[in-house]
Order: sequence, then C-alpha cells, then structure tokens
Amino acid sequence: MRTEGFFVLKCVAENLPGRSALIKSKYYIALRFNPPSGDDTIFLFACCVGHSILTPMHYDSYIEDEEFLNLQVELVRLQLWAVENKKRIAILFEGRDCAGKGGAILRFIRYINPRHYRTVALDKPTKVEKSQWYFQRYVTHLPTEGMITLFDRSWYNRAVVEPVMGFCSEEDYVRFMAQVTQFEKMLVDAGIILIKFWFSISQDEQARRIEERRTSPLISWKLS
Repeated sequence: MRTEGFFVLKCVAENLPGRSALIKSKYYIALRFNPPSGDDTIFLFACCVGHSILTPMHYDSYIEDEEFLNLQVELVRLQLWAVENKKRIAILFEGRDCAGKGGAILRFIRYINPRHYRTVALDKPTKVEKSQWYFQRYVTHLPTEGMITLFDRSWYNRAVVEPVMGFCSEEDYVRFMAQVTQFEKMLVDAGIILIKFWFSISQDEQARRIEERRTSPLISWKLS
C-alpha cells in the first residue's frame, strides 16, 4: 500500500537490447532487460515509488531494505556493462514540481562509480542559449562512451513547464512537439540508450511539499 499522493512512476525505454519487462513490487517499479550477449545477467532500473504507511522509509533507512540493495547491485552491474561495452545511457527524470525527481536521482547514484556518471540540472537559458536551436543546450550534455547521464528535467521543459509558465509561445510549443520525436530518433539511431521517467503527485501532496521547502533551510534552494 502506498501513501496517498506519493509519486507514481511511468517509464518509457527505447532501444534497449534484448527482452524487457516492467517489474512492480511494494516499493519499486523497475525496468529489466537481458543484454543480447547471451549471458543470464539481468539489469534493473529501479526507483522508489512510495513507502509503506505502517513503516515509512526515509533516505537512510533504504540501506536496511534487502530488495532495495539487490536493485542497487543491479545498477552497479548496469554501469559496469555500459563501461565495458562502451554504451551511452541517457536517463530523463521529468514530472511535476516536488514529485521526487531529485530524490530518485540520489537513489540511482548512491552506489555507482562517480567516474562514469554525471547529473545534469540546467538553469534557465542564457541570452545566448535563447537564440540557439532549442535542443542545442542539451546536446552538449549527452553521454559519451561508458557514461550514464541523468537529466534532472530535460528538453521536455518545453512541453510541460514552459507553456504553463508562459516561457514559450504557442509556435515554440508546436515546433517542439513536431521535432522531439525526430530528435530522440537521432539519439537512438546514434546508439544512445534513452530512458524516460515521469513522476506525478496529487495537488495536496505537492502543496505540502512546497510548504516544506518554504520552511526548511535544507531544501529552500529548491523553490523557484
């Protein structure tokens, strides 16, 4: 059972080798796939999607959860596989404000090798970036061989945040929607493994978290 309002994760994966399947459990939704090398290794992309009402699980308490640790091992194996096979993996974390994107990224990177991953959380576009092709500022952060890049928000800002906040025109939005599938096809055709996560929470839970950010000096920087 999950607490009302905690984020629900949906994932779309493209160009994953071998068989793939969604795995659901008490705390996780994960994506599993078998690489085409013929071995029996299984990799899991895992992320907390809630917590038990009776036993709330905070960040540090996950180290006591056997299933969480097993999935962390699979993430380490995934990274080793990417390094050894010179794979490029881009993972997008998108969703509503306060839905848990940053916390999910912290759990993803907790045990993997920092030499072979990086997180990207871009600030608002500069004057120069505003004059460029919209996708250009993101292209420079795409992963190189053996790297995993985790985007805390991505080019989907133009489909989600910018129209709501009035940061782009209707023409900009329509152009983005026409180009995004072509852009991502180019990435996949170039050999990048593209994984997209969407996080959503209820309005009541979002309001509670926003208020928490207003009053907590530890996370007040998250307010925008």
